[in-house]
Amino acid sequence: LLCETEITRTITLSNPGSQDETFTITTQGDINDFSISTSGGTIPAGGTATISVRYTPTAGQRSIVIIISSPALAQPYRVTFTAIGVTRQLRLSVGSATIDVGQTKLIPLRITTTPDAGSLVTNLRIQLDYPITGVEIDDATFQQLQNGWRWTLQHTPAGAILDGTSALGILNGTLEVQLPMITYVNTLLSHTITPTLLNSASYPCLVVETQNGIISTPYYCAQETRQIVLVGPTLMTTRYSESGDLVVNLLIGEDIEYRLELYSPIGTEVMHIADGNQRGEFIYALPRASLPSGIYFLRLITPRHHQVQPIMLTQ
Repeated sequence: LLCETEITRTITLSNPGSQDETFTITTQGDINDFSISTSGGTIPAGGTATISVRYTPTAGQRSIVIIISSPALAQPYRVTFTAIGVTRQLRLSVGSATIDVGQTKLIPLRITTTPDAGSLVTNLRIQLDYPITGVEIDDATFQQLQNGWRWTLQHTPAGAILDGTSALGILNGTLEVQLPMITYVNTLLSHTITPTLLNSASYPCLVVETQNGIISTPYYCAQETRQIVLVGPTLMTTRYSESGDLVVNLLIGEDIEYRLELYSPIGTEVMHIADGNQRGEFIYALPRASLPSGIYFLRLITPRHHQVQPIMLTQ
């Protein structure tokens, strides 16, 4: 017997005598796998009574012994039933692909069953485990209705859970679900997607097999994690304090060497004000009495930036 089939066998007790006869039954064996019902505990004179034995298969062989006792019998009568539940394969397999960082590609999730008259699968709850820092299912392009099945998508810290339902179900053959997978910048070159059937207990005769999928990222995409550097602006501004001192504000937007110097109008270095090699905001003050009155030039130099600004110093 295959999954979700059912079979009933009936034992008929006849009483050809002229008076009613009573009977009792007891059971031995795999009694939890069978259901027993009777038409009553009395066999009317000239009539019959029945005992029904119903079996819904689980994987493997099961047996039950029905023992019938009655004052009309010289000794108890024993009836043995043996049933075999035949398993059925259901295979979950995830496709593989190579996807550039930031791109989306459809990856097939295939649910395949053997071509027999087995159980009708109308509900699937599938867990997909994968590293969400590297790949993810794209909600915006995921299609909830596919091949007569309606799917809902739930993201988890370890991947996602797909819940699928269909009135028609799947009896045999292959059901395919397209998953739009998007990749992110990550140091790993490959990401494994592992499928698991969470509601396998609903189909006790099914033997579930799985096949992982692998999403690969090209080497140059993985290298981007070592090339990305956040760079801000590099600026120099000046102002005068209430006491007349010159105040220089520097904004260095990246970790890079810089020098701040003061020059005369003929290009002679008058003062080395500051240097460094880290990003940040810096403030430098030149007291008004530190240099003679006149026109000077501030120069900010980095490997990527060169800024000159004229200033006026007065006593």
